Amino acid sequence: MLPDRHPILYRLLKFGFKFVKPFLPRLKKYYEALKAVMPDSAYNAWASSNKDLCFVNKKINYAPLISIIVPVFNTRHEHLLEMVYSVVNQHYGNWELLLVNGSTKSDRRRQTVACAQIDTRIKIIAISGNKGISENTNAGLKETAGEYVAFLDHDDLLHPCALHSVVEALQSPKPADLVYTDEDKVNDSSESFFGPHCKPDWSPDLLRNVNYINHLNLIRTKMVRGVDGLRSICDGAQDYDLLLRIIDKYDPSIIHVP
Repeated sequence: MLPDRHPILYRLLKFGFKFVKPFLPRLKKYYEALKAVMPDSAYNAWASSNKDLCFVNKKINYAPLISIIVPVFNTRHEHLLEMVYSVVNQHYGNWELLLVNGSTKSDRRRQTVACAQIDTRIKIIAISGNKGISENTNAGLKETAGEYVAFLDHDDLLHPCALHSVVEALQSPKPADLVYTDEDKVNDSSESFFGPHCKPDWSPDLLRNVNYINHLNLIRTKMVRGVDGLRSICDGAQDYDLLLRIIDKYDPSIIHVP
């Protein structure tokens, strides 16, 4: 009825819509992102109320040392400390944190070095400048003492139960070679949760098409070293390349922890 009763208004709306239409997908994307981090988001409300909940049930008999490698590159101080304390506050205590100091700014290098004062299990691996994420990570790999290795980014956070949950999954006569978990996102102020990635169980066919199992994952250190660690030629997809090579060479046993 609008074209018949209000032809001029209809033409104006139609003309304006031609200009707005190309921007609708982007506006929808922004709206969804904003909606996800709003305080009244149903998911954020649930995640916030359960973030400190301990969900580990089984008794831990097998408690391997876990080496957590983090390549650090000019990380904002608050993000670096949040990451470090998320490791320090783990319920599971048999870990070592290796911070590979590749920062090129002197103040950022100093703040990384200072993290060694937080906990005796933190080691600083000094390298001369930034050599890229693969080579930086490999520098940490050379210094690991753990039976398993975990890779974190310098702005990642671990739930307090993260390592405990993963080790709980290893309580069997023949522990798995690789364990991966679901993951979540948090806004820049670490106040709102959004974009959870609830992953499917292990599927080699799916992994051939997309790297869906990072982060968090634990891998037997000897397997990572057995394929000579990460390759800098694959920087940007270095973790995907590593997993494919490990799976191709060792056919490891793999567990998903939801």
